[in-house]
Amino acid sequence: MKIDKDIYSVIEPYMAGKKAAIFDMDGTLLDSMSMWAVLDIQYMKEMGITPRPDFHRIMTSMTLPMASEYIAKEYPVPYSAREVYNQILDMADKYYRYKLPVKAKVPSLIKHLYDDGIHMMVATANEYDMSRAALERNNVFQYMDGIVTCTMAGANKQNPAVFLMACDKMNVSVGECVVFEDSLYAIKTAREAGFTVIGVYDEGEKENWDEICSITDCQVVLDDEQK
Repeated sequence: MKIDKDIYSVIEPYMAGKKAAIFDMDGTLLDSMSMWAVLDIQYMKEMGITPRPDFHRIMTSMTLPMASEYIAKEYPVPYSAREVYNQILDMADKYYRYKLPVKAKVPSLIKHLYDDGIHMMVATANEYDMSRAALERNNVFQYMDGIVTCTMAGANKQNPAVFLMACDKMNVSVGECVVFEDSLYAIKTAREAGFTVIGVYDEGEKENWDEICSITDCQVVLDDEQK
């Protein structure tokens, strides 16, 4: 896969007339999907439970509270949904606060958009506190208008609520905003809501990349090395 040497030159035609950008976090800004790919399985292993084959696929489309409810309901864990949530959150929190990096080309892209007067907000299925901690540690949060979460919006990204909330907070319309996303299902949601969408390559969505390319306005690779 070709890596664009100048990311901004690729996206510039799609930023024409736009006032704002909404960024997904995991798999788009942060190189974190490999952590999530094992965290839910690791939790189940620690519980002594072998999950069903579709477990991880189901987890990836849920917010953490939703995933915790699902685990508590569908599997024989000796904890309430709230306890499951706190346990998984504690496992993930350490990665976000101390370890996870942004993708290599993110800082220059964000700074370029900021210098061009583009308002930016993160819309994530993750939780607010650890999302902010990761973005602050990686010197990205200072350029953002803020973070909105699926929990705040009351729906996962199969619903456009979190994207629309980001628009409201930046005081822009859907037509004035570009969404950067790596996940196929979230890209479909943003497209159906009327957004211009830029597909961001991530290994976690490798199997869906051809379809992502077919439905996004353009595509970028923010990792440092060719995938």
